[in-house]
Amino acid sequence: MRYPKGSIQLNESRDLPLLRQILRSEFVSHSQLLEFMRLNHHERNRNSFDWRLRRLVDRELVWRQTTSNCTGEFVYSVAGSGAVLLQGMGEYCLVGRDRFNGKEAERRILILSDSTRSI
Repeated sequence: MRYPKGSIQLNESRDLPLLRQILRSEFVSHSQLLEFMRLNHHERNRNSFDWRLRRLVDRELVWRQTTSNCTGEFVYSVAGSGAVLLQGMGEYCLVGRDRFNGKEAERRILILSDSTRSI
């Protein structure tokens, strides 16, 4: 059976734990996320992890942002549609109006990255 163009089939053993980890972390860097997935035995292969994460970003379930610090690493957070999806699957999460405002989330990550740099 074929899926409609633009749809996504989520894998319960890899995609959903990845989404849940991003939700619980609120903001997480690419390397941190990979380490979380490896520690919890959800992912072993970096290429597979990169493909899976890119797919979630392309379907707008996860937001990818860049920070102003020197690492050049992407930072991820769950998009509103990803939060609603997880909430519909029984995951506890509050879906506030800021979650649907990409510019507000971008400002929050910039504020957080600037405040952690001085620590």
